[in-house]
Amino acid sequence: MSIFVDQNETFTINVYYKENRNENGELENFDVCGEPKADYKQITAKFCQPSADVFGRILSEATIINHMNQKPIMKTDVLRTFILSTLMKEWSATNDSGDVVPINTSTVSNIHVKIANYLFLQYLKKSTLDVVLLNLTE
Repeated sequence: MSIFVDQNETFTINVYYKENRNENGELENFDVCGEPKADYKQITAKFCQPSADVFGRILSEATIINHMNQKPIMKTDVLRTFILSTLMKEWSATNDSGDVVPINTSTVSNIHVKIANYLFLQYLKKSTLDVVLLNLTE
């Protein structure tokens, strides 16, 4: 095992989702899960581990200082967007024409919040960054 991060070495996270619409075609709810279910669509995403430099830059963007007590505050929406747009190397999300959507902050910012949150939380667990972030906020 190398101590250096290989950006080409990835791990996979699958997310399954379904739009539930009423008889008028209006969206009633949006369900997201980690296991395949009948009538659910799938997005497969491949992520890499962050290097110390990349993770430091992500934390810098996502952290502000509380001027009242001088303690850091994590902007979780920014953290989620930067982790997904920087460390997700490929995904199966497609547009209406069937073309794979490029991964960038604009596209990641526009996916359904439930899908973004699922990918983000699963990434933190699989990369063990959840433990690192807990230690930073204590």
